[in-house]
Amino acid sequence: MRRPWFQEAADQPPDPVSGAKITRLTNAVCINDNIYCEQPYCSKDGNRVPVQRHKGWALDPDCALLVSDLRTLESTLIDKSIWSHPFNNAWSGYLYYFRENRELVRLCIDTLEKEIVCGDPHLPADCGMASVTPDQRYAVGQALMPGPTIGVVRLDLQAGTWDVIHDHPELTNAHLQYNPVTGNEILVLHCRGSKMAADGTVIKRGGEEGATNYVIDAEGNNQRGIPVGVPHTLSPTGHQCFVADTGKIVFTCCLGPEQKHDSRYPEGNLFTAAPGDEAPTVFAAPEHYFNHVCASRCGKYFLCDSYPEWLPGPVPLVIGNFETGKYRTLVQNCGATVAGAQYRHPHPYLTSENRHVVYNSDFDGIPHVYFAEIPDGFLESLE
Repeated sequence: MRRPWFQEAADQPPDPVSGAKITRLTNAVCINDNIYCEQPYCSKDGNRVPVQRHKGWALDPDCALLVSDLRTLESTLIDKSIWSHPFNNAWSGYLYYFRENRELVRLCIDTLEKEIVCGDPHLPADCGMASVTPDQRYAVGQALMPGPTIGVVRLDLQAGTWDVIHDHPELTNAHLQYNPVTGNEILVLHCRGSKMAADGTVIKRGGEEGATNYVIDAEGNNQRGIPVGVPHTLSPTGHQCFVADTGKIVFTCCLGPEQKHDSRYPEGNLFTAAPGDEAPTVFAAPEHYFNHVCASRCGKYFLCDSYPEWLPGPVPLVIGNFETGKYRTLVQNCGATVAGAQYRHPHPYLTSENRHVVYNSDFDGIPHVYFAEIPDGFLESLE
């Protein structure tokens, strides 16, 4: 049967400085969400992206899943009802989600073929899966364990079985990510000082030290710290990702008193670091307060939204070159309000071939998904 496609997309004025062509992909009067940016969701060729569509303003967990084609500007319905936050391996072309009956579904974004990976794997009730290995064999997530402590749960996608490979009492928002190239490491956000009640309620989001990051191996062992947060930097924002297979992560830090950068790093608040480093390396961009971050598939570039000093205000999207230290603004103001629920945050990400930037915006009050086409010569200007 021929798959039905429909068109909601609408051209927007190009960016006045970069000339980037901007398109709004969605038009329905409901919450439209590009999902998240740390592990980009797109087809292998970068031409198709998934969109999560909430059915009501009450944020019922029952959402619809769409895929939009950036070439034809058409969208198609993949599933009317998904009951989990989708998860993936960055740029792999695959997307995973649970249906209401707890069936785990794998979607190939390139072909739009779906398959049931396994029936109900009987994961802990509160377990949220977050990341998948590059070979699509294992998924990893977090769940409350007795203690209470938080377990890092690994799901075997072939056998449909799971085990706990790591645990810690302060992983209330672990942001688990497999190394997108090898899958041999898992990045963990450690919310130091956080506490969770026995019923799963977070009763304390963090202590005075703030968060930090560490990595574990694929078996949950060999924990290694990264110089993130106190005493190395100000507290991180909680947004970080691997930089390809360089051994480094890229992360952003909060501002200090009077909305200023860390006095030790007046050059900016975007850093790279690897396990075992004595100190992180700052990327010099002093006029920006970077928040959400995405590293390109090739590991050469980063993409960040830059929050205004005071809200509301313009929110530019900036691309930089790790190697040369050069950076440029692609979108002068993406129009996101950046306050409140996550679908009001830009969450920009680069598609696999560094041709498009996908992001959220709610400048007219309704959250929609947009994309900007990176102009010819833009990335070359960062050499």
